[in-house]
Amino acid sequence: MEYILILLIALIFIRFILPGLVKALLARFIRKQMRTHGFEVPPQAPPRSGPTPSAGQVRVDFVPPRQTINPDKPHSAQGGEYVDFEEIK
Repeated sequence: MEYILILLIALIFIRFILPGLVKALLARFIRKQMRTHGFEVPPQAPPRSGPTPSAGQVRVDFVPPRQTINPDKPHSAQGGEYVDFEEIK
């Protein structure tokens, strides 16, 4: 019974406490190394203000300008070399 209790406490420690502890210690170590080697520690970005998309919606940062299609001018394909072909039966 004592063995199971010790094992349960160890598993809880490994699963819930150890990852947060390692993350905090690693972040502290990296900041210290950056300061000692002359790098500036970047400040954390503030949370973005503005409307946040709700579930199922998409937020678009950039929309490219639309190209107007001239019906008098034939449309030229871009992106490669196109070869006409004949179907042989």
